[in-house]
Amino acid sequence: MRLYIAGPYGDKNPKDTIRENVKRADDWARHLVTIGHQVYCPHKMSWGWEDDAKLNGLLFQTLDVSFLEHWAEGLVRLPGVSKGSDFEVVTATQLGLPVYFLPDKVPEHNVQTITASGIIQRPADITYFKIGRNLE
Repeated sequence: MRLYIAGPYGDKNPKDTIRENVKRADDWARHLVTIGHQVYCPHKMSWGWEDDAKLNGLLFQTLDVSFLEHWAEGLVRLPGVSKGSDFEVVTATQLGLPVYFLPDKVPEHNVQTITASGIIQRPADITYFKIGRNLE
């Protein structure tokens, strides 16, 4: 399953707090990959961008919504206070995506594999749907 990681970042927080939030998100993202998921961790992609005056909250929100609309099959919400993450949960819910609140268990997932000949194989018992349209 393609999972979007939502959790506290805190662009107005001290650098140490941001670093801790990024590490926590990265640790969870790595764990989710080991149990068969594909992940998008915006914390890692945008770490340090809060110092760029050309980038603002609306731009980040637009990027996040785009990943939820066009890529994610679910959202994992990390613990902690975060208005941005709360917004992402509401958006995912409106899109019909499942939301997993950690530390609840996120189900293991058999990801598609690519054979040596380049043919994509998916488990036969999984149907891939996103927001009402079949991805097959």
